[in-house]
Amino acid sequence: MFDFFKRKMPRDREGMRADFRSVMAELAAADAVRRAAVGEGLNILTTAFVARFSSSSSFQTQPRAEQMQYLKSLITAADGLSVRDPWVALGFRLYAMYVAALMENDKELLSEIGKQLASLSREGDFGL
Repeated sequence: MFDFFKRKMPRDREGMRADFRSVMAELAAADAVRRAAVGEGLNILTTAFVARFSSSSSFQTQPRAEQMQYLKSLITAADGLSVRDPWVALGFRLYAMYVAALMENDKELLSEIGKQLASLSREGDFGL
């Protein structure tokens, strides 16, 4: 379905941006149910992130080893979900991209990714 499932997170900014844009182009063609599944995954992760770190600025003050451990846990979770629920797994991968940009404090990339994730998050909000 997505090449992104078969590759590790890109290490460079332009590689991540290209992967992000590719995934978003695929999502633009996806139906509402699939987009909602991606958004649901994002919402689950956002809730867990806030419970663990309180805020993005708090996450950025954590030791690099802890940040990397968290990023790796997102990728591992996405890998585990990819067969059972690839759309939720995609939400996890997109969130991992956001966390990677957060780790680098790349404001431009955070803005680009953040806007798209916020939109998908709203699509995954079932009002529960």
